[in-house]
Amino acid sequence: MDKKKIIIAAVAAVIVLAAVIVLLCLGGNDNVAELSDILCEQTGIEIVGIDSYSGAFFEDGSDEAVENVMQLTVRNTGNTDYQLMNIYLTDKSGCEYCFTATTLLCGETMIILEKNRAAFDEDFDFADVRVEECATFEEAPSVHSDVFSFMVMDSSVTVENISDTDLSNISVFYKNYSDGVAVGGITYMLTIPSLAAGESAQIGTSHYVDGTSKLVFVVYG
Repeated sequence: MDKKKIIIAAVAAVIVLAAVIVLLCLGGNDNVAELSDILCEQTGIEIVGIDSYSGAFFEDGSDEAVENVMQLTVRNTGNTDYQLMNIYLTDKSGCEYCFTATTLLCGETMIILEKNRAAFDEDFDFADVRVEECATFEEAPSVHSDVFSFMVMDSSVTVENISDTDLSNISVFYKNYSDGVAVGGITYMLTIPSLAAGESAQIGTSHYVDGTSKLVFVVYG
């Protein structure tokens, strides 16, 4: 059977990964270190640092330029792959800050911007940390390389159904990385309504950059 190609346009803004970081070392802030211990005991997630970020706001896909937004860096030291996790930090004045992590896999370090673009203050005095809306993967995330092949070229991803079965409701999830660290709690998604056996689809997306982006899992019907 001749392979067919479906061109699917995906509208996305160009992501800029520039950042200005002022590191708040945990060793110099016992309070944050204690909160990290609490979070790690509950979830296996430890707080690496709380920083100031200036650059593109990537958490909502808008990539709007921001300055001095609070950035949380976390590391998954446990044995659980998290599909979703909302981490809330509360300071001693009662103000609450939300950081949404998606596809936080075992062993991975991730930087997350505060959901509401709250400004960073070097004098933050945090009092509490909690986790809500936490969901784990029911099965280990996979790109199903026995079912799909992928090719990246010119800011587009080509997905081919290499199986003998017609497939539908295909979603391809990916994240951006810098020096091995996941950039943003956001996980980007490409959707393909259907692919017949041997068929391929080319999806244009400016968020996927060859060499810095990574496919993390695929789901299909």
